[in-house]
Amino acid sequence: MAKVSKKNIDTKKENKSLANDSEKLPPADIEKQILKAFWENDDAIDELVNKTHSVYWKVDANLCMTHVAGKGLIVMEGIEQARPGIKLQDFIKSSDINHPTIQHHLSALKGNSGRYYAAVGGRIIDVYLEPIFDGQGKVAGVKGLFFDITERSRHHLAGETLPTTITIKGIPTPSYIWEKSGDDFILKEFNDAAYTITHGTIVKARNARLRDLYKEKPELIEDIEYCYNFKNSFQKPVEYVFIHTGEKHFLNVTYTFVPSNIVAVHTEDITERKKAEEELKRIRQMYHQAISNAKGIAYFFKYSNMTYEFFEEDGEKLLGIPTKGLTCPKFNAMILEREIFEPEYCVIAEPCEEHVHLKGAKRYVANYRIKTAEEEDKWLMDCAVGIRDTFSEELIGSLGILFEISDRKRLELEREALQRIAEGLTTILDFKTMGSFLAEEFSKTFRHEAFLFTMFHDDKNEFISIYEEDTPEGAKKPVKFEPGRINKFSKHNPFMRDLKTTLVNRKGAQLKTDLSMFGCKERISRSSVFAPLVWENRLIGLLSVQSYTPGKYGERDIRLMRGIAELCAGAAARIKVIEAIRIKDRAMESSINAMLIADLEGRITYVNSSFLMMWNYDDPKEVLGKKVSSLWNKEKEWQAALQKMTEQGGWRGDLSAQTRDGHVLDAQISLSDIRDAAGKSICLLCSVVDVTGHNLLKKALTMAEFSIEHVMDGVLWIDPTSRIMYANKAICHILGYTLEELMNLSISDINPSFPMKKWGAH
Repeated sequence: MAKVSKKNIDTKKENKSLANDSEKLPPADIEKQILKAFWENDDAIDELVNKTHSVYWKVDANLCMTHVAGKGLIVMEGIEQARPGIKLQDFIKSSDINHPTIQHHLSALKGNSGRYYAAVGGRIIDVYLEPIFDGQGKVAGVKGLFFDITERSRHHLAGETLPTTITIKGIPTPSYIWEKSGDDFILKEFNDAAYTITHGTIVKARNARLRDLYKEKPELIEDIEYCYNFKNSFQKPVEYVFIHTGEKHFLNVTYTFVPSNIVAVHTEDITERKKAEEELKRIRQMYHQAISNAKGIAYFFKYSNMTYEFFEEDGEKLLGIPTKGLTCPKFNAMILEREIFEPEYCVIAEPCEEHVHLKGAKRYVANYRIKTAEEEDKWLMDCAVGIRDTFSEELIGSLGILFEISDRKRLELEREALQRIAEGLTTILDFKTMGSFLAEEFSKTFRHEAFLFTMFHDDKNEFISIYEEDTPEGAKKPVKFEPGRINKFSKHNPFMRDLKTTLVNRKGAQLKTDLSMFGCKERISRSSVFAPLVWENRLIGLLSVQSYTPGKYGERDIRLMRGIAELCAGAAARIKVIEAIRIKDRAMESSINAMLIADLEGRITYVNSSFLMMWNYDDPKEVLGKKVSSLWNKEKEWQAALQKMTEQGGWRGDLSAQTRDGHVLDAQISLSDIRDAAGKSICLLCSVVDVTGHNLLKKALTMAEFSIEHVMDGVLWIDPTSRIMYANKAICHILGYTLEELMNLSISDINPSFPMKKWGAH
């Protein structure tokens, strides 16, 4: 809060000086500097206004002076009143709420800029008013500036040429001279701008009386009379309809009293500016409403000291730390992860010592993941634009808004995680790889401290650990445990009873429910999510993430785990099918029978090692793609076998095969028509047994039997009980029995003296 210094207000010296300077105009260059400082809130304005007949002041929302300075105070004879704390009413020595000065200040408190002229102590002043906004965009006060333009106004109204060449004829805004005549006023003069805006009709009004011309506008008559009666000048915004054209405009009307009987009226058409102000006001309201609706927190960051000069009230709640005096390094320390989209402005996106490259930048957009003092993870979006010095164009800071996007970002990350897991599971063919993959993905999504993946063993009614990791106390990352440990809780455990994803948050040391721990036994998992893997209403496995932080997981984690568990259940079922196929494949490969599979066109697509050995091939590539019919000596017999297989669904019989080296072998084959779930044929399965040796033996036995049957000597075969098993023709003839009779007898029946004891011992 500035004070009026004694140096600048030495009454005796200054009065003498002003007496000599009162007829001089303020230097144009100093006036321009003062206006620049006024618009830009430059502290140098105090020094500048002390060099000219001008005054700079500020009032708060209660119209109390908070700051005042300027050489023009002596002209107004306001030295004693010019001090912070005095009310504006006391300063102007009027308690009239309708006083133009008070009304103009009240208008500025509503957010309106203003300019008006006033007569004070016989002098005319040109007054500028601007609202002062606080950090939240609310009007907190008014700042004002005036120049003493007494001499300028006198020359202006007299039509004389001033050093600045301003005359009533050359003023670009419509101006009118009203002269007091009895109890009324007469329009004595107007300028070219007035002629133009009235389309020339103003000519007819020259020397017209005020009350006759504006009898439908009593408020205009009152304003001119007020200016004349109180010898005071003022500015007033009005909505005006031109009499001669019917056009509606918004005007800033300035009433200036000129001794001794003149009121000069200057009108500035502010219709477009009014519309622009209304639009700006509407946009500002929309902007603040948008920030409010989006729950955004506005801030201003100053580059010179790398400090957040301003943060809205809820900034502390958002960040979890005091925001007053918040510096770049302190904010950087909270950031765990960044996603920078347009990195032009973010000082907080890079280490302070490196700073960000700001030349040519327009805006900055980034997302941050931060950890608050309460160990809470949050995602923020930062949208900022650069603030540049009006004259130097130097970038001085960033004006931005922080939005909390934790929910939106969490949903986005969850979708990405589900997509990555879904795609990753399609390429996995075994459970061990599946467990390792899930642990890595879960660490990104759930940031767990312990992870468990098990498969359920139906026969043993227990879970067998596939992949397991935990975080030892003091460690930063989980470590993998050796798989194969058995978790004793079964599907009958309360957590598995309804086969639903379950959240467990422990507060005490134990739960009433018996749930086996895993990982570090020294600590108890405080927050855990268990997700059963269910396929076709059957429990096949279990996923679990656990944390030692109380309450870390919630309902969102349950929903995400449920979705992942559904994906994993399908993948686990597929892997089980693959493992079953592998077992069958190994069984076929290791079979002693020659096995081949052919497509519907009869081309070989698979052969096992026994087939290669039987047909004397070295490599499956030598036979794959060949016709199955090429393996047999007689094409017609093969086609007949295929026909029977098609009719009966299968066929078993003998065919003659020819190996690669031309060797012929007897083959006993089994043909199967393999069909899909819809009953459509998809391939042919053929099992082959080499019965060449068996057939040779069978043939040899047949020849031996024929020889014994027709030999001249009698032959009997007797079992251990002396029963006759075989008799040839010769023995039948010798003994006089038929073959049927002999087959029902024992040797003792033929020869009672046969030594049975010796035979039994033999």
